[in-house]
Amino acid sequence: MRTTRSRLAAVAVATSVLCLLAACGSDDPDVAASDRGGVVATPAEEDAPSVEDEECFAAFPMGGGMTPDLADADLVPADFPEPPVDATLCAITGNAGVGVNLGYLSDAEPADVVAGYLEAFAPYGAVSEDGGHGVTAQAGDVKLLVVPGYGKYEIQLDGR
Repeated sequence: MRTTRSRLAAVAVATSVLCLLAACGSDDPDVAASDRGGVVATPAEEDAPSVEDEECFAAFPMGGGMTPDLADADLVPADFPEPPVDATLCAITGNAGVGVNLGYLSDAEPADVVAGYLEAFAPYGAVSEDGGHGVTAQAGDVKLLVVPGYGKYEIQLDGR
């Protein structure tokens, strides 16, 4: 009895392997899953998001994982400074009608973010808010608010 079961198990495994090789089609990861009987391929390494992109998406999912370009953001003043702390722009959300949020990843301490933006936004009349827990400034018609956090911070721009 065991021999029969072993043979049946071996035949079932072999049949499954043959099905995967023959009926499911290509082993090319770029071929659509529906073309291979529903088998989903692992994306190629060059298609996999970088660790930084994954961290950005985790911190700012509303950014959609896109690589943002500050030049495309509404309300950003022409003389907008580079981040005064080590930071990566991860997300730009909103528009001139509702306000724009810039999301940055940074390992800088919140106090360092505040101190850095007090200096960087000095030409905009930057002041410390909430007992040193944020920065506000005015660049023409655009109000700027820096909201530091741990591992990230946001700059809110409001032109209304």
